[in-house]
Amino acid sequence: MKELNKDFSFFTKMGKSDEAFKKLCQDEELRRRLSPLKLTDKDIFDNFPLIDSYHDDYQACESCPGKDKCPKELPLTMVEIRKENGVLHRYIVPCSKNDSLKDPRYSFLEPYRDFPEEWLDNSRFSLPRTKRVMTVFKSFKEALNDSDHPWVYLEGEENAGKSFLLSSFSIGYGKTGKNIAFVNTPQRFDQLKFFSVKERGTFDDLMVRLASAPLLVLDDFGKEFHSDYVRDTILLPLLYVRANHKLMTFFSSRYSLGQIEKLWSYSALSKEKAPEIVALIKDNIASTGPVIVEKGFESYLSSKKS
Repeated sequence: MKELNKDFSFFTKMGKSDEAFKKLCQDEELRRRLSPLKLTDKDIFDNFPLIDSYHDDYQACESCPGKDKCPKELPLTMVEIRKENGVLHRYIVPCSKNDSLKDPRYSFLEPYRDFPEEWLDNSRFSLPRTKRVMTVFKSFKEALNDSDHPWVYLEGEENAGKSFLLSSFSIGYGKTGKNIAFVNTPQRFDQLKFFSVKERGTFDDLMVRLASAPLLVLDDFGKEFHSDYVRDTILLPLLYVRANHKLMTFFSSRYSLGQIEKLWSYSALSKEKAPEIVALIKDNIASTGPVIVEKGFESYLSSKKS
């Protein structure tokens, strides 16, 4: 099997014409805006979907009809591009016409905030200081402080509170000015599989968002459809890019890593690739290893709903 390309250019070779690329490179206003980043034509080529979306966004702002008539999908926001550790990131920030906007939903990269609206009011400071909560947040802190091992794997039964804990951390992390992609893995991987066949340009753009997000949460990991195509087109390229660039990647799963390997060993050939998935995760998670989230936290969630 051909070795997987482990950089962002893997996602951007398809879905753009030479003419569109040339048009971006020749846009003087775009060059002026991006000049502090010192990008080359190759940088623009390799990050085409990201830069193209930035270009469309600021052009929409230039013809602003007024903040009460903002036509954007997320009204009163702007896209910013920043370069961190040599990697371009796309940030959603408050519109300059409304700099008081502090809604936490703007920290999440569209369309990736796959948890209930009412959870947006949560934070780690509102959680009970129980042993299970402190154990989980200790792993989050280790991932923040250990740039060589910035991944976390939460394992536990259904409704143990894994998603809630991850969302609480994500909201606090977003308040530092970072963007997050919080995805329901089976749902979003199915969507990506569709776009990879039917709308390659959209697929490229969404994959770049997931691959470059400062924090990616893969919620319900292990429930995604298991196939060679999903593994080689979505999962492994995504994990390799994030591993190479040491980007924080958090998982929640009802399955242990041993069970994940078995789930991805659905055929004789797939058994050769399944250990690669698990090895990537093990090599990048914090020294605490997989964190078990025990049942019991759901009683706190029930009290929050009542």
